Amino acid sequence: MSSINTGCSKNAKPALKQRLKPTLLLFLLALGSILNGQADRPLKREFRGVWVATVLNLDYPKSPSTWPTAHQEEWRNLLDKLKATGFNAVVAQVRPAADAFYPSVYAPWSAYLTGKQGLPPSPEYDVLKFMIEEAHKRGMDFHAWLNPYRVSMNLDTAQLSPNQVFYQHRDWVVPYGNRYYLNPGLPQVRQHLSAVVAEIASRYDIDGIHFDDYFYPYPVAGMPFPDSLAFEQYGNTQFDTITDWRRYNVNRLIEMVDSTLEQHAPQAEFGVSPFGVWRNQAEDPRGSATQASIGAYDALYADALHWAEKGWIDYLVPQLYWHIGFEVADHAELQRWWSR
Repeated sequence: MSSINTGCSKNAKPALKQRLKPTLLLFLLALGSILNGQADRPLKREFRGVWVATVLNLDYPKSPSTWPTAHQEEWRNLLDKLKATGFNAVVAQVRPAADAFYPSVYAPWSAYLTGKQGLPPSPEYDVLKFMIEEAHKRGMDFHAWLNPYRVSMNLDTAQLSPNQVFYQHRDWVVPYGNRYYLNPGLPQVRQHLSAVVAEIASRYDIDGIHFDDYFYPYPVAGMPFPDSLAFEQYGNTQFDTITDWRRYNVNRLIEMVDSTLEQHAPQAEFGVSPFGVWRNQAEDPRGSATQASIGAYDALYADALHWAEKGWIDYLVPQLYWHIGFEVADHAELQRWWSR
């Protein structure tokens, strides 16, 4: 997920979420409307969204601090700039790596906020509550962006708080590449992540919950994801292949988050920004006319079409970071494909 990127347009949000058909949010909406012959169709409301990444202090805060005034001034200034630029929604990363920008029973305070994981602001206050209130004061929606499975950005466990999930539930965590992840194949992990969403949805006036493209991690050459034992325990008798089981695990999480929001915040939307290629047409007749080296369905086990068909999500923001005319993944072709 790259920092500060624009989303696009959607119809007005109803009083209660309608899950019969998810709204598709696409980059370059104006171009998409022209391509589809809908340039003159009026929009009831536009979702002019911007991602605000907190991981590695990419967008906010630029420098960690325990001092509330520093957080608050920087957030207000950022919102003022975004509002003046024309944005009306922020998608703010409040759980970058099994940590939190709010007081939580499931995660420690984020090191990207205060400089040390588990260290609260001083004096302590609810940062997320403040962020939401300031966005709403400016007429901007607030979508809480969570990275569900990522536990750490490296393998240095000495930097992790004792009350982080790595130490609290070590058997849930697996190493892969240069990071630690929650194992998506464990039912306990799905229950934990549903509880994380419930905590936010029941306590805060959010307008949405947002996941990006990090489900199963991007493949590392020559390194299989270490979940064979979990597959033997939970999937071997039900699924013919480990890949089908992995997709089931992600599907189940998406469905559970949808149910959690219906229970605790039915007005809030659930959105995902998947990798821009679902599958190539050579692999699936429903796929796009692309030749991408990986696709979300086969590499990340993220089946966004299935979630949309089931009505578990309200919007998609596919990550179309390729230029028009790019041979293996043409932006215009993918924009049309996602629109269809």
